[in-house]
Amino acid sequence: MKKCFLFLALSLGLVLQGFTQVKIGTKLGATFANLYTSASGESLEGSGQRLSAYGGITVDLPVTNKLTFQPGLLLVGKGSKSEEQQSVSTGNNKLTVTAKSKIAPLYLELPLNFLYNFQLGKAKFAAGFGPYYAIGLGGKYEYLITETREGPGYSGSTGSAGRGKITYGSEGNINRHDVGINGSLSYLFNENLGIQTGYGLGLTRVYPDREFNEDTDAKTRNAVFSLGFIFKY
Repeated sequence: MKKCFLFLALSLGLVLQGFTQVKIGTKLGATFANLYTSASGESLEGSGQRLSAYGGITVDLPVTNKLTFQPGLLLVGKGSKSEEQQSVSTGNNKLTVTAKSKIAPLYLELPLNFLYNFQLGKAKFAAGFGPYYAIGLGGKYEYLITETREGPGYSGSTGSAGRGKITYGSEGNINRHDVGINGSLSYLFNENLGIQTGYGLGLTRVYPDREFNEDTDAKTRNAVFSLGFIFKY
């Protein structure tokens, strides 16, 4: 894996030599991450949004006056946060089960976007689209399950909880690699400062095959708000 990133860095360095107007930028913002599940080809409800953050560097490589190629290297918080509750009544007795969970993986992401720069009046915008590759670096998970019984025979609550570090790979909690597409729209205050909204859609399984049958697929989807600073060196 280290050789792979070294190769990417060297390749990027060679590409940069062919451009004279290169801008190095930084991005920093919030992510509203979710895990969305589809089963047997049909979409189901998402797990629930989790607020996290992202940040990193980008390189603007002008292709034409309006088209820019922008690779980057970002740290991105993904995952989900959910809460479910079910109740069952039998006679005068009632059982309520509440389950809360949060999974918070951290990824190193390499987006490869093309930006189209345009103006509406005096306002300057940039619309971007392209693929991304991300590799899981770490993260945590936690859960809490509570059973509450109400009735003449017994009343009270019991529960179980757990937390730990996320493990990656076929024998871990989630798959290490995430591949997808993303799009963005930026408003540029000037050549060096802008605000950006974006959305990333994962196309690969989040969970290992052993967690689901072959008809079920969990995918990571992000809605991203960012405030980015771009500086030309």
